[in-house]
Amino acid sequence: MTVTKNPAIEADPDELLGTDVIAAEMGVCTETVRRRIRNNELRAVKLGGEFRVRRRWVNEYIDSSLVVA
Repeated sequence: MTVTKNPAIEADPDELLGTDVIAAEMGVCTETVRRRIRNNELRAVKLGGEFRVRRRWVNEYIDSSLVVA
C-alpha cells in the first residue's frame, strides 16, 4: 500500500505566502484576505508594498476560526 503525503503537513510553517496564494487555499478572494489583515484578524508583514503571511499564521487564523456545531 502506498501512502501519499499531504503537502500542507510537509510545508514549511515559516514560508511567506502572498495574498493570492492564501486566497486560493482558503477559497476566498484576495480582497477578503487583505481585509482580514487590515482588521488585524490575520497577522502579516508588508514587504515591497505587498502583504506576506507566514503559513503558520494562516493555520493559527483557521484554527481560531473553527466553529463547533
